[in-house]
Amino acid sequence: NGLSLRFNPYLNCIVGSGGKSTMIRYLSYAFGLQSFLPGTSESWLPETVRVYWHAEGSVYCTERKGRHIDPFRTETHYYHLGADGTWAETNTVPDVNIVIWPSPVDQANRSGLCNFEDELIDQLVESLAFSRNTVIGPLLINQPRDIFNNQRLFRKVLEKPYIKQRQIIWSTGSPNVPTALDAEMIFVTTEKKRGRLMELVCAGDLHEDRIRETLLYEFEGGQIAFNRRVNLFSI
Repeated sequence: NGLSLRFNPYLNCIVGSGGKSTMIRYLSYAFGLQSFLPGTSESWLPETVRVYWHAEGSVYCTERKGRHIDPFRTETHYYHLGADGTWAETNTVPDVNIVIWPSPVDQANRSGLCNFEDELIDQLVESLAFSRNTVIGPLLINQPRDIFNNQRLFRKVLEKPYIKQRQIIWSTGSPNVPTALDAEMIFVTTEKKRGRLMELVCAGDLHEDRIRETLLYEFEGGQIAFNRRVNLFSI
């Protein structure tokens, strides 16, 4: 319903009480990389999704129109922005080289998503790695819950320099991801009308009061609960 997001070229975190995974799925759906799950409510299926993206010094638009769980059953158009500022439809676009973690197959296995083990951090590290000889595309991470051992996540992923060397769009239920990495952009989403509508609550970085306040209540339980933790761990 007209929702528009502008992603940062580096780390983007999607947090909130609902709609996080859907946001990742919209993006991968637009590029034909992932279907919606069978049985998805029609109200969640987009009528039109457009993604504007940069590649090889030019700007492109990928557009999918028509409600269907399968992106290839929709009407697809590609556009290129010319030097004169006008859009023209095109049949050829550069490879975006998007990586999705977990893979669409693993995401479709609902039982697997409920039983993450620590070794999945190693899989995440592999997804973050890239060859200097390949096009570095965005990494879409769908982690709806705080599923990792936080110490291992920080040691093997969050403190590594490669986490800041590519565009990452990370749907996460972990407070450590946006805060420990000082994410360049944070989106807070919620569901309304019993899940029939996804809404963007706010967007920004950790230097903005509303973002910090939202994360404080979303992850820490509010100011009083946070103060108790600070006092408990203070030396």
